[in-house]
Amino acid sequence: MFEYVHDPKRTLPTVLRRSAVDIPGASQLLMLQRQAGNAATARALHSSFSASPVVLQRALVAGKLNVVGETHTQSDKRRPVEKAFCREMTGSTNYWTEAEFPDLHMAVPGRRARAQAQPGRDANADLMEFRAAHAAAMLIGQYERTAQAADMLVASGVNGSGLRTFIDQDFRKLVKYKTRTERAWQATQTPEVNSAVKDVFQSVERIEKAFLAAVSTASKRRQALEFLRDANGPVKQLAAPLAKAVGFPGSTNLAHEMRTARSTMMGLAAEFSGQKGVWKVGDLHIADVLDGSAHTQQVKANYESKDDFNAELVAWARQKRQERAAQNQT
Repeated sequence: MFEYVHDPKRTLPTVLRRSAVDIPGASQLLMLQRQAGNAATARALHSSFSASPVVLQRALVAGKLNVVGETHTQSDKRRPVEKAFCREMTGSTNYWTEAEFPDLHMAVPGRRARAQAQPGRDANADLMEFRAAHAAAMLIGQYERTAQAADMLVASGVNGSGLRTFIDQDFRKLVKYKTRTERAWQATQTPEVNSAVKDVFQSVERIEKAFLAAVSTASKRRQALEFLRDANGPVKQLAAPLAKAVGFPGSTNLAHEMRTARSTMMGLAAEFSGQKGVWKVGDLHIADVLDGSAHTQQVKANYESKDDFNAELVAWARQKRQERAAQNQT
């Protein structure tokens, strides 16, 4: 069984210890996840499960929970179509985006209606500490790629066309990436995580503003690029306190570890939720479950990759068009 120990000396408020006995049952497991509500607990759960092989069905299945991969920006543009398709294929109106899926605490009778009425990111099946740290870690990685592009431009000689290309492509991508990842998280129950995540986003924003202010002056364009390049070191240094705050001290690839930790929490939620319908998540989370990177002891849900879902959706849409065309001819 699991035992909770409050340790104020630790970065995170609650520590989870595992005794020599058994893994708890399904209801206990999700109750622990919800009650603890922090990354220390989630990491203990993450490391306590061995991966089980998962069979990919390659199609939506009625009467089960279907966990389906997606590229968020692609699916965001067609949610109504996806919902109609999923409803027809599964017989259920349940359709959750990645952050909307409720944990057991929010889905039990008496709380379910209130849970569904809450904003999507209030659901905790995708633990917010991991979600926030993942967003910040990915931004650190994106900044490094932007800094490398700036370094290449400085090395090759700064000219008008090269600078315009850099700003229109590399720098614009960084700005959009920061905006999108910043929207992906909200304040967690762990102040240390909140502070570390905010440090990353605020630092990148200050650098962006300073770069734009300097690059607008022709005589300062090279210095602006050098500043952007050299700021990569300080930005990368923010990864260490972020990793410590979220319970992964010493991590050398925090973005990857946060993704697989999130995948594990998603797998646990899917396994024990008892929900039916479709839960759309990032396609790499599906890959983590399928290759065993996400530690889930059992898998009762049906998993489908983004590519297989898209193929199903295209075939369904084609059939609908053919049916409409046939009706118009009669």
